[in-house]
Amino acid sequence: MIRLRLLTSSRIQITQSRNYRLFDLYKEKFGPQRTHVGTCPIYGHKYYEINPQKHGLFGGSEFKTYKRECDWNFGEEYDPSKMTPHEKYWKVQEMSSKTLFVPEWDRWMRMKKREPPTDEEVYASMAKKQKTAEKGRAIEDRYNEVKGIKSGDESKVHTPLQGQRHTQNEVSKDGVEEAKVDEWRP
Repeated sequence: MIRLRLLTSSRIQITQSRNYRLFDLYKEKFGPQRTHVGTCPIYGHKYYEINPQKHGLFGGSEFKTYKRECDWNFGEEYDPSKMTPHEKYWKVQEMSSKTLFVPEWDRWMRMKKREPPTDEEVYASMAKKQKTAEKGRAIEDRYNEVKGIKSGDESKVHTPLQGQRHTQNEVSKDGVEEAKVDEWRP
């Protein structure tokens, strides 16, 4: 959280507010209890679920909906306890854009799957992706080797634009120039 203070000389001074740390401590002590469901074996993200419950200092607050959360693993160079919520949000957005998460856990987070994925499912999915990528690389290498798209027979190779080629500056004489019009009035 960033707090702006207006000074008497009409300058704006930006100071870091530490209130978010107090709120995090309160939330950890009196907030809704999270249940650890699993950890991603590839990226190390921790996944939690929150069941409907009463919480707060005297049990006055009520959490009415079922929710799933993720504690993202930002790597060793980042300490989440020293990051502001704003910095965490943008770091999560950056990780999402780079797809640094496993689709199985993403499906579970979006409530598409009832049960959390097992490590075996995650590893099997990653192996399937790698196998598909290897097949794609093999097809690409074979295509680059022959310089054309092979049709059924190995001796016949079709290369796109093998016959006629069009130039960019070529003007076609169709339409108005070819039309046989005696007279035209706007």
